[in-house]
Amino acid sequence: MKTKAIRNIFFAVIAVFLTAAAFTGCEQAEKARAGSIRTDEQSRIDASEFDLRITVTDTDGKPLDGVTMELELKRPKLPLLSGEWESQREKEKTVKSKIHIQEKGWTKIDLRFRKDGYHLEQRSFSINIMNEDKANLFVKRDLQVKMSKQMSLASLFGGGGVLSYNIENGKREILDIDIFPKKAGKETTDLKKKEEMKSEEDEENEEDEDIEDEIIKDPHIISIDSKAKPATVKYMEIDFRRDKDGSIVYDTADTKGVAKPTSCIVRFCSDDPGDGLLFVSKVESPKSWEAEKELTTAPEKGYKKEIAIDLGEKNKKFYVFCYIKQGDHYGKARLGPVYIQEEKNKIQLVKMNVRVSFNTLEGDRNVNTF
Repeated sequence: MKTKAIRNIFFAVIAVFLTAAAFTGCEQAEKARAGSIRTDEQSRIDASEFDLRITVTDTDGKPLDGVTMELELKRPKLPLLSGEWESQREKEKTVKSKIHIQEKGWTKIDLRFRKDGYHLEQRSFSINIMNEDKANLFVKRDLQVKMSKQMSLASLFGGGGVLSYNIENGKREILDIDIFPKKAGKETTDLKKKEEMKSEEDEENEEDEDIEDEIIKDPHIISIDSKAKPATVKYMEIDFRRDKDGSIVYDTADTKGVAKPTSCIVRFCSDDPGDGLLFVSKVESPKSWEAEKELTTAPEKGYKKEIAIDLGEKNKKFYVFCYIKQGDHYGKARLGPVYIQEEKNKIQLVKMNVRVSFNTLEGDRNVNTF
């Protein structure tokens, strides 16, 4: 019995020893494997390389010198799954239009370009070090960074109201936008020049009969009969799509038996062929301010006398944004929403809100107000 007990104790000791040895061996193997992974990850980080050739230009593609560039380098800390990063930011420096950047041992580059009077431009480049193909650890790019000028906010002049067309009795309300009428002998003025001329006249106490000031008046709504001819030369009105006989074109009647005009026409009445409206966008009311924000520089050409607006669903609020041109003055307009008034199962009155605003400087196409 004693011998058997001693033998059991002996085998138990051997089992404990073997278990410990096995555990130690596994632990060492795991450490070796982890070390190998870290070595591979580090080697990938060390091998990561960027070769960037950048040309900085304005929006027309002309080289732009005197740009301030800020460069920030990033790479992950080991082990990669830690989620921690190491970064190095270089001091801002003024660069020429052509830049050559070569960096090794980093996996991400963030670039920021600044210049007074221009919008900030940012570019980022990254390398996926987990990609099995180590050839992908090298990023080479030839690119152009275009910087756009910051636009100054324009001081616009204008107004608006409600255009309407009463189908029943032909009564209309139009918007008089002949707000820059010119007197005989008028060469060129704007509000600033007008004040300068006034000051000069006060100082010199002289009158210059060859220069006449430009009269600027508020746009306002005028009520007229459909057959009457407005006294104003330039105005906006609403009408409807009509057939060759001049009759309003109606949609098929709805379930209530009410038929409405297919579309509303916004018309710019002027004898100047360059005057008119230039459609930009049509949006629902929740995003109307975003659409207006996009109106910054009015085009020189492309203006039309009419814009058709589909009446769509009743009481659904749509806004139409467009540029507007009146003589040498550029501006922007917001049309809508359209309101339809029914009476006795018949469309009687169509109304539309309208707002126009002009840059008072002749030839200045800046209409940015945000």
